[in-house]
Amino acid sequence: RPAERAHDVPLLVAGATRFTAPGFALAIECTGIGFRLSPDGARGSADDAPVEAGVAAAGAALNEAFQHAYARAPLAGEREVVFELPALDGARNWTSAWTIGLGHLGQAALWTIALGYRSSAMLELRLQDPDVVSTSSLSTCLLVGPADVGAAKTKAVARVLSRSRFRCATVSDPLELQRTAVVGTEEVALVAVDNVGLRRALDKLWGPSIVEAGIGDGADSFTRIQLHLLPGSRLARDIWAGGDSRASRATDVSKPAYQAMLAATKDECGTTLLAGRSVATPFVGAFAGALVSWLARGRPRPGSCAWSFDVNALG
Repeated sequence: RPAERAHDVPLLVAGATRFTAPGFALAIECTGIGFRLSPDGARGSADDAPVEAGVAAAGAALNEAFQHAYARAPLAGEREVVFELPALDGARNWTSAWTIGLGHLGQAALWTIALGYRSSAMLELRLQDPDVVSTSSLSTCLLVGPADVGAAKTKAVARVLSRSRFRCATVSDPLELQRTAVVGTEEVALVAVDNVGLRRALDKLWGPSIVEAGIGDGADSFTRIQLHLLPGSRLARDIWAGGDSRASRATDVSKPAYQAMLAATKDECGTTLLAGRSVATPFVGAFAGALVSWLARGRPRPGSCAWSFDVNALG
């Protein structure tokens, strides 16, 4: 019960509740169009709340707990957070999808889609990713486990999704769009990669409606999310114009921890390599994956084709 919890343990409650004891506590309330997080309590979620609202709410709530416990952010858990999913004009009843990129964001999107899939029809999926499951995948990805380490991500994810009404085809080669156009037969393409060169070339992916998403790199921007629908009002080559096609940001080693490491090791190359690693958290990936799932299953209002969110700045 909320009143009997340990004072220093963050508490998240889904359902009707009222908080009276001190300490970090957030109530999660899902609505038909989004969610509300409150340190005071909640009335309980709406019966018609979509799966995406619940997944996004859980991700945002865990981010608040993380910011409180790890970053010691003063407002984390002390503010009310209200979020509405992007407005849609109608449902898109697709039965085939091509997922390009099976990192923590791509897996979170597929996990959310699987949670909400209620049709009796078989869903045809093409899963494409050249990577294998690593030990680091276990702390960030929602569809793989310890037994999958060393296996192709495509095979590991297909094994899980095939238990539902999904028929999966796998491609373990990278998608090459730089030289020539590629035609997809699927209705929707879900693109979740950190390769700017591939993102810039998405104008050459013909056929499916494209939902493209990415999460910021590094300790300062891992809570930031960008999503685009293609074709849209801007070409992919204009959205991702300039910069190094192999990376999305310059590596910053000015932080005190990196400077201390550099002073101790004198290894500038190794320090720069470590600082350039992406920071991935499953709760931010879940929030972004919920948005990808939501945009894939609906028709956004005319003129809507790009969104930016920071999970720390939801309000």
